[in-house]
Amino acid sequence: MDYIVIKGCKLMQKVLSVFHMGSSYPGKVALKCNKSILKSLSDKYKVILVTGTNGKTTTASILAKILRDSGYPVIHNATGANMLPGITTLFIAHESDKEKKYAVIEIDEANVPLYTSIAKAEYIVCTNIFKDQLDRYGEIYTTLRKIKDGIKKLPNIKMVLNGDEPLFGDIEGKKVYFGFNQNPHSYREEKSNVEGQFCVKCRAKYDYEFYTYNHLGKYKCPKCGYKRPQLKYYVSNINIKDDDHVNFKINDTIFIEANIGGLYNVYNILAAAAVAMEIGVKPEILKKSIKSYKARFGRTESFMYDNKEIKIILVKNPAGFNQGLMIPTYNKEDKCGCFILNDDYADGRDISWIWDVDFENTFTDYNNIFVSGSRRYDMAVRLNVAGYNLHCDDICDTIDMLVEKIKKCDNCKYVYIFSTYTAMLSLRKVLAEQNIIEHSW
Repeated sequence: MDYIVIKGCKLMQKVLSVFHMGSSYPGKVALKCNKSILKSLSDKYKVILVTGTNGKTTTASILAKILRDSGYPVIHNATGANMLPGITTLFIAHESDKEKKYAVIEIDEANVPLYTSIAKAEYIVCTNIFKDQLDRYGEIYTTLRKIKDGIKKLPNIKMVLNGDEPLFGDIEGKKVYFGFNQNPHSYREEKSNVEGQFCVKCRAKYDYEFYTYNHLGKYKCPKCGYKRPQLKYYVSNINIKDDDHVNFKINDTIFIEANIGGLYNVYNILAAAAVAMEIGVKPEILKKSIKSYKARFGRTESFMYDNKEIKIILVKNPAGFNQGLMIPTYNKEDKCGCFILNDDYADGRDISWIWDVDFENTFTDYNNIFVSGSRRYDMAVRLNVAGYNLHCDDICDTIDMLVEKIKKCDNCKYVYIFSTYTAMLSLRKVLAEQNIIEHSW
């Protein structure tokens, strides 16, 4: 029965790929036919799950590259199809591979317990938990509970956890932590709209020695003594050179150079490096692999269009948006800012979160600003309240109109596009149809 299902789903996958359509539907059909098919397909691999609100796509992508560069056969859901059907589709696509070793699986937080109730995994990487898609996830403690429930189903799983995330400090099991030492980019005073700042043990408010961003940092509860755990892997000597380059040290000895910008990407690199080192990857391979990594699929990916460098930055919650807004501040050249806001299911129907984004304190002097997406007017209002001066001509009813506006921006060398997930897919489709970029699948 499974043989027929797999062959049928493989054929379906080939047909869909011709039309650049869905990367999850074959897996959905397979699971309908036999839910346990995921277990039989994944049992042949050492599975590494990567989850968390922000950073899982980049972390998984970097980790997959490091393992490949180390000589391991690796499969990876690089298109970002991170729910059970998409993950199943990945395993179906590689069912006939002769060499099977590691499967690096980016997984949606709510799908962690769904996966672990069916199949096994050797490692799980947890990046962070932020307020995200309130209509789908609820509050951060709901997300935490789902991840914990998933981990409990696999008592022998090895955990690689962000030690600067207070919510992960009391997860029981085999675990190592990664995080930041104090650095020039950390700060002492709490900033606005910070969640996760109350002790998971006694609910008292944490004291922080320093913050890295949002509620991440070195914390301690003044009431019960609960504090940041000891870090096995830590970064120091962080130097953000510009919006595309950063270097730092891991454990004071491994010098890392990366061609992706942003403080949050240091966390992503560190998370991937921590897993790789747990597996046994040598530092020299690690350094070389990270240095040659290129950002992908909306995660500060960069390409040229009409003599302008375009950067797409995926945004989906206040914490990630705040970090994304920092990236253009490292670039002093003439630039244009584009903000695309959708409210489809994958984005979250509730867009009230944009009012928690700190546009006011990350103000950037753009030469031009444009908005688009299904909630473009909400985005325009939010930006104007923050002090940006948008006019009716700056509101683009379609993505095609936005791309045309970008083309006419002769006074800009750089264009930063901040986009929610489904808006990014629409943007990429338009850009691919105009042969500016390649189709994603």
